[in-house]
Amino acid sequence: MKITKPKSLTHFAGSLNPKVTRNKIGILSIDVQPQTVANICRIVTGARDSGIRIWDCNKVIHADEDALLCTLRRHDGSVNCVRWSPDGKCFASASDDETVRIWYLAQSEPSKSFGEVNMEMWTCTNRIMHGHVKDVLDLAWSADGTYVTSCGVDNTVRVWNPQRC
Repeated sequence: MKITKPKSLTHFAGSLNPKVTRNKIGILSIDVQPQTVANICRIVTGARDSGIRIWDCNKVIHADEDALLCTLRRHDGSVNCVRWSPDGKCFASASDDETVRIWYLAQSEPSKSFGEVNMEMWTCTNRIMHGHVKDVLDLAWSADGTYVTSCGVDNTVRVWNPQRC
């Protein structure tokens, strides 16, 4: 068995210029897309920098430096948990900002934000779930993808229907 930590699978703080020293940010959660969609396997990571990153799984495995597909920055706190839905078409994220968000691949063109080029566009419009009063720590999808459950520091468990949020 070979265990490796790909160099490209990292969250950084500071300058986007590769020649400038950057501080690594702690990755708090990782999940692999359960099945290939459109011939691509994705990895999603959540980190202390309030960011979510989506990676091309095949490029990560082959140590390709261009493995990053997208950086998302919609949370206002650390992203404690990220989980793909059972069908792999969307994923949920949980944060210290007391929200759970559902992300879908958008049909729009990739964009450039905060100096980062996104190869894919993901959106969480109308998919923000409020209810926890403290940090949200973990998530789980029901087997059929109908519900998402979350738990947090507020000692509550919430069951969400993302289609109604």
